[in-house]
Amino acid sequence: MPGEAQQDIPVRLWSIDEPPSQTEIDAVLMTVDALPGKLERKDIVFILKGSRRGRTLFNQWYRLESYAALRHLQDDMIVRIVDYCIQEGWLQLAYGSKDKLLAYFDAKGWERIKQIWAQRVQDWLQYWAEHGVPEEAWTRLQRIHSQIKTMVIDNLREQGNDNLVPVLRQWAENEQVDEIRQALVNLVGGNVTPAE
Repeated sequence: MPGEAQQDIPVRLWSIDEPPSQTEIDAVLMTVDALPGKLERKDIVFILKGSRRGRTLFNQWYRLESYAALRHLQDDMIVRIVDYCIQEGWLQLAYGSKDKLLAYFDAKGWERIKQIWAQRVQDWLQYWAEHGVPEEAWTRLQRIHSQIKTMVIDNLREQGNDNLVPVLRQWAENEQVDEIRQALVNLVGGNVTPAE
């Protein structure tokens, strides 16, 4: 989620000749999403480059999905992509503990992360429905942010969901947020008994 904005943070941001691809921007955003409010700019670069430095190993950042996602680029290019994300309103910097400048989502970045995660959740739902394993739904969905869940439900309402009904029912039975559970019930129709 977006952090609290802080104005006039003195930091030099590098420019880039051509805007990065959406894939490159998404790699930066997914890195920050994995550890919101815990990464400095240099940390994002270490992760995306696939650094094997002590800090990366100590923090086990090599386990992150975005680890080494931009390993084909030079370090200075990754820095410029991160800085582009800050300049264009995808990310913001704010002082954290020990006066470190940490990366947070700006509103634009949070909207993009919600879209990425909503698509990922829809892919999971489709997979679970195709493989007849609706019971796997809640294990992953319980940690998904409620705004993302709401976006998924809205998308499914627009796109149709007949093949997903068993999985959506399983989700509704386990959903802890009343508004989301009710939206799922409305989406699939009928009654759903909440799990204890």
